[in-house]
Amino acid sequence: MSWLWSLMIGYLLGSILFAEIAAYLKTGTSAKALGSGNPGTANITAHLGLKSGLFVLAGDLLKTWLACFLCHAVFFPQLGRAGILYAGSGAVLGHDFSLWKKFKGGRGVSAMCATIFYFSPFWSLIAFTIGLFFFCLTKYAAVAAIVIPASFALISLLKFDKITVFISLILLLLTFLRFLPSFSKIADGTERKTDIFKKIKERFH
Repeated sequence: MSWLWSLMIGYLLGSILFAEIAAYLKTGTSAKALGSGNPGTANITAHLGLKSGLFVLAGDLLKTWLACFLCHAVFFPQLGRAGILYAGSGAVLGHDFSLWKKFKGGRGVSAMCATIFYFSPFWSLIAFTIGLFFFCLTKYAAVAAIVIPASFALISLLKFDKITVFISLILLLLTFLRFLPSFSKIADGTERKTDIFKKIKERFH
């Protein structure tokens, strides 16, 4: 049952939506009232500024890492590194279907990335690099979001055990389901593109 407790600890911590905290502190309203309504870093940054966006990103990363650390190193060391994946998956589920927001939430990209980085910094950076390449190539954030867990799932198939492969596929499926609306928009040509190099140039000029 240790794996289930790890999942639940991750879920409870993941349910804390830092975008909601940032939106309330800055505007007194919910993140749902801002832009796309997604309680994530990109939406908060776009409408409340870089500082608020960094606060959300840091919060989402830290809540996931805390869950992974507690389950892996403190409560259930007998699970080994699998405890990281159980807790991290719980954090992604909590972020996507927050207990405190009537089981609604964000897309879980930060939590997913934090989980795989905690589990394997080297191979996760390979997955992040591949995701960044496709983001620059297509200019669609949704494409990068799905390429990262897909790359890590493939790496897991080649490098890790069956549990890691299974959970990496679950993370891929969760990410895909959360981005289905974006993929539909890409298919019909209505999804907004983001030119990361243009954004950087605008920021420093």
